[in-house]
Amino acid sequence: FPYMGMFIPPVAKKRRWESFGKYPVSIAEMQDYAQEMKNMGFHVLSYFNVTEFGAGIQYPLPASPKKYGKDTWKDANQYLSLKLKDAILRVPDRIKPAGTKRFPKIKPGGFYFTWGDAVAMDCGEPVYKKFLIDQAKEHIRQIPASDGICIDRMDWLRMYNEDRDDGISWYLDRPVRSLNTSWKSLMGEICPLMHKNNKSVFVNNHTKRIDLLKEIDGIFDEFTYAGTALNLTAFLTVNKTAFGWTKDINSIKSEGADRFFQKYLYLGVYPMAPFPGNDHSIMPDPWVDQQYEDYGPLLAMMKGKKWVLDPHCVEVYEGEAKVNLFKVPDGWILPVVLGKKEKVTITARNVSGLEKITCYAVYPGSVEKIPLKHRFVNGSVEIEVPLQRGCGMVKIERSETI
Repeated sequence: FPYMGMFIPPVAKKRRWESFGKYPVSIAEMQDYAQEMKNMGFHVLSYFNVTEFGAGIQYPLPASPKKYGKDTWKDANQYLSLKLKDAILRVPDRIKPAGTKRFPKIKPGGFYFTWGDAVAMDCGEPVYKKFLIDQAKEHIRQIPASDGICIDRMDWLRMYNEDRDDGISWYLDRPVRSLNTSWKSLMGEICPLMHKNNKSVFVNNHTKRIDLLKEIDGIFDEFTYAGTALNLTAFLTVNKTAFGWTKDINSIKSEGADRFFQKYLYLGVYPMAPFPGNDHSIMPDPWVDQQYEDYGPLLAMMKGKKWVLDPHCVEVYEGEAKVNLFKVPDGWILPVVLGKKEKVTITARNVSGLEKITCYAVYPGSVEKIPLKHRFVNGSVEIEVPLQRGCGMVKIERSETI
């Protein structure tokens, strides 16, 4: 994008512009990239942001042109001043003293500046809400090979717009508009629009509230290398897809590859993989690539997972390890991880459909399916699980013949 918020400029498909990353790009090239990736079996989610706008924004805004011209969009300051200034999230007059060492531009009555001198916006303000919905429509129309969008920077949803009243929220001594309310209003229109066109909406939810995820398909969380963020992400996606940001190779080496990957298996979250050009995140490396290849077959078994929430549904019966239970389209998976011995016995109970089953395990560094012994005891099923590298990814499949 040329600047934050202007994700698809109003230009012809083959007309190039200079992106904020300082390289030329066009809508046609974005579509070609998404199609090329799809042809190789990958899915592209386009970057989206509903709480920030612009780059190099000035305060106060420079005088805007008297009317919108063909290329007014090129100047973020002019476009903001002419089209969207009512949606700027203003710093309340009560904020004193002006600025801090970290945020020197924050001044009472001014703007909240963010990355690249974009400014924070209220996505519930009608003029900006319409702009964002129009951007989503253009994404659907002009990049059909993309599988949807991933929305960044939900941390701004903690804020209040003290110049508006949503009829619900109160902050200190006055009615306000909560940006949580703005978000819900916007997602109530953008998500059905995306879903109608067979596209998904993922979010980077710095603000981890379950009520903000009603319409959302999955999470791509930026801070899962911090333990609390990983746990919250897992519990917010009991029936959704979750990806966790991997900061760099040291995120894996510092705790050891086995522990790193096994905690993700245990919580049903996919760790972000190394990829050329990754932005402030893990890059390809021979050692780290091998760890992902070792655990790739186990992670692939989680596709379509949903947490099983029946009481006491699974536990380690003998030995020392951790185990969880997920429903998948063709059965169940049980990640047995962080084991301290060569073998453990796990018990699954209170889950319908476990009467006629077969069991096998897949281990790190292998794609081989190793059959496992199991037996039924008082309505429960006990499974003996040999461990390798402290781990075994157990699969239970329904079987009509035993």
